[in-house]
Amino acid sequence: MTAKKKAKISGPSKLTVELCVGSYLAQQFGKTVSLVATGAHPTSGFDSFLQQSPLDVFPPEFTLWHKVPTGIVLQVVTPFSVSAHFAAAESVNAITVHDADGVHQVKVEQAPNAVQQHLLDLRRDVPSGKRTKRTTKRQRPAAILAAASALVSGCVQVWVHLEPILKPWCGSGSVFPSSNLQSLWTQGPTGKPYDPYGINSLISAIQADAFFTSCPEAKGLRLGHFQAGGEIQIVDDLTRHLCPCAS
Repeated sequence: MTAKKKAKISGPSKLTVELCVGSYLAQQFGKTVSLVATGAHPTSGFDSFLQQSPLDVFPPEFTLWHKVPTGIVLQVVTPFSVSAHFAAAESVNAITVHDADGVHQVKVEQAPNAVQQHLLDLRRDVPSGKRTKRTTKRQRPAAILAAASALVSGCVQVWVHLEPILKPWCGSGSVFPSSNLQSLWTQGPTGKPYDPYGINSLISAIQADAFFTSCPEAKGLRLGHFQAGGEIQIVDDLTRHLCPCAS
């Protein structure tokens, strides 16, 4: 058993992030590999997430963390399930995962035929106006999944460019896909309101970056996307919104 690691994020209310413990399942769908971690906590309020290692290795390594609750919680065992995925041009045999119990080699299984067929069937149901070419029964599920993986690969490229924008924007050394954008800003050093100052500051930083300059999704960012009820509330929402910028 490795020693429990903790990290504290500075701000008005300090947040403790610790290594978690889970069980893992990995599957490959065409050119996309999915990793799922499941487990449980003794109370509600924990926020678990898988973080991809910054090490330049393939397949990428992951670490399972959880954020410790700071407010009122329910005294009931609360299961969790979190996932991560990445693009892979070739078959992947195993993924390395780090957690509080040590280092794990998670075997990657090929997705069952029924799952691949299900994705293919859903693809056929998409209206013709939403795609460039109609799918036929003769097309293999793997071919459809390979095309879908292009979007996943694009999201990875977007994240590589977006993370260096987010860190100086909020003044934090750590930004995670599950992080709430408003919380990142309000825990930062500016002392100015998230809406509209923080939102406008983030939009300006994204639109000024060379990678996003000519991207319609970046140019089209508005206050309404980030305000209460808008489609962009956490970092992952923003990443997915900007995924087409990599195409």
